[in-house]
Amino acid sequence: MLTLSHLDNIKTKLSEVSSLDELEPEDKQLYKLIEKHYTLFVGTDVSKDNFSIDVKKASCETIGINEFENHHQGFCSLLETLNGLNEAGEYKFAVAIESTLAS
Repeated sequence: MLTLSHLDNIKTKLSEVSSLDELEPEDKQLYKLIEKHYTLFVGTDVSKDNFSIDVKKASCETIGINEFENHHQGFCSLLETLNGLNEAGEYKFAVAIESTLAS
């Protein structure tokens, strides 16, 4: 599974090298996968009453952080927000949501 921590890890490694050729083969492969298939990454933190999103470009640049209420209207607002970021239909989103266990 691809997560925002993978993006942060690649970002750190890229800051330590002068070109992609200096990355380890598995890091280079992951970077190329990220760059080729996804444009925006949405990290989601869900709680009982609300959920937060952190939207990043493949370069790890944060382009938006937002919070929504955890009900139908909140999810509609999330879709409106993501559609607003992608009006031209040029982005591909990868969404990561944490797994939670009910106790």
